[in-house]
Amino acid sequence: MPSITDLETQIFEKEGVRVIIRGGSKTEVPEYSFSRRLPDSSNLSDLRDRIARTLADDKFETSIVLGDGNSSPHGLTGMEKARNSYK
Repeated sequence: MPSITDLETQIFEKEGVRVIIRGGSKTEVPEYSFSRRLPDSSNLSDLRDRIARTLADDKFETSIVLGDGNSSPHGLTGMEKARNSYK
């Protein structure tokens, strides 16, 4: 099982959006098992749902941080806009 840092990296590589998961650095979590990237027409709420399904545990607090430093983006922010914020 990967560490939290590994999972954060897996999500960034697949979805193109930075996620921070709060928990012990050595805590093991499930892998990000989604084989397909969310479409650009999806939104950050869809990404949050995927993360919640992956972790399946309420003990983790997660944050999405956009490329412009916004750490509390609205859930209806589109994935395309979120991904483009890193450019």
